[in-house]
Amino acid sequence: YSDSGLGKTHLLSAIVNYLKESASGKKTLYCAASDFLEEYLLVANGEKEFNKLKDYIVSHDVLLIDDVQMLGGKEKTTDYLFQIFQKMYNGGKQIVITSDKHPSELKGFDERLKSRFAGGLSISIGAPDVQTCISILKSKIDAGPIELSAFDENVLEFIGQKFSKNIRNIDEAL
Repeated sequence: YSDSGLGKTHLLSAIVNYLKESASGKKTLYCAASDFLEEYLLVANGEKEFNKLKDYIVSHDVLLIDDVQMLGGKEKTTDYLFQIFQKMYNGGKQIVITSDKHPSELKGFDERLKSRFAGGLSISIGAPDVQTCISILKSKIDAGPIELSAFDENVLEFIGQKFSKNIRNIDEAL
């Protein structure tokens, strides 16, 4: 969990890529909370069956949901998520979620779901220090068409200091 722009989605993408590259054979499902909600609403409107969607999701070994806080206050949707969570957990499967707050601080979720979320490993992602921002910036420059030597070190330090609160802003500054 962290504020916006500090790498939660990037981390989930890295997990998905690792599982694909490692040839672990683990069937992985990644979705944004907004996509989960959209699929749930299609089911609720009778366009799909609840059990078929649940079986599809649970058929995966790893479920990754980004920005789960977006489901807060949607009681039926979070109840459905609870059922999926329980079924996957009881089946020994892995679930990774991201949010902008610690699970205990999520609004609009009942306590049983928040306690399930908090029962796993919760990691706070903080804003990087200036040196880390400069390293990220250099890495992004190395991956691009312009040579790192074309950038003055003072410019890199300025960008690192000015935009260290949000990694997305480093991309924009670059």
